[in-house]
Amino acid sequence: DLACAQVKARDVLELEPGQIRAQQLLEQIADERRRLAIGEFLEEANTCLLSGDTDCAEMALAGATAAGAQPAELYEMRRRSDALAQQQASEQQARQSVITQQLERGQRCLDAGDTDCALKAAEAVLAIDASNSAAIALQQSVKIASQRRAADEATVARILGEARDCFDARNYSCAIAKSDSALAILPDSDAAAALREEARAAQTKAKRTITIE
Repeated sequence: DLACAQVKARDVLELEPGQIRAQQLLEQIADERRRLAIGEFLEEANTCLLSGDTDCAEMALAGATAAGAQPAELYEMRRRSDALAQQQASEQQARQSVITQQLERGQRCLDAGDTDCALKAAEAVLAIDASNSAAIALQQSVKIASQRRAADEATVARILGEARDCFDARNYSCAIAKSDSALAILPDSDAAAALREEARAAQTKAKRTITIE
């Protein structure tokens, strides 16, 4: 009971100022309190490091220093803290590198019209950083692009229906023009390209027939 021992030692000094034994006891009490305080801070720092919180550990070490700890007493704990901080920084750098690569890939995919690829890239980033604003924005861009694609596909389907009507009526110029219009909206439309080629072939054949007659 350090408090009790301190009271007793002071009582002795009041009765006999300069009493060496009492003074030594007070010094021992101060040293013990210092040792206990430092020990508590080091225990706190250890708990922080076990949970991966280097900031918390550094605060605990600062408390130990303020309590009178010498550098040698803190060396091992500080070494562990520095090593963990370096490891975390390296891991963060690696994660950021992956995030940057995925975001760049996602944007390239989006620019190329590959929404599935872009969405996978955004999801890969969010699996690492759930609140990444760039990945969230990429997701939103993919959603908008998908909606636009669906609308364009519906428009192209309507135009190709009209083009097919023209073809069936042997109005090949109309079929070709409408196919071209569809391709202007969706350049990768295989159906529009196929119908245009079919109409061109039929038009060429019709011209040959007229010439022969």
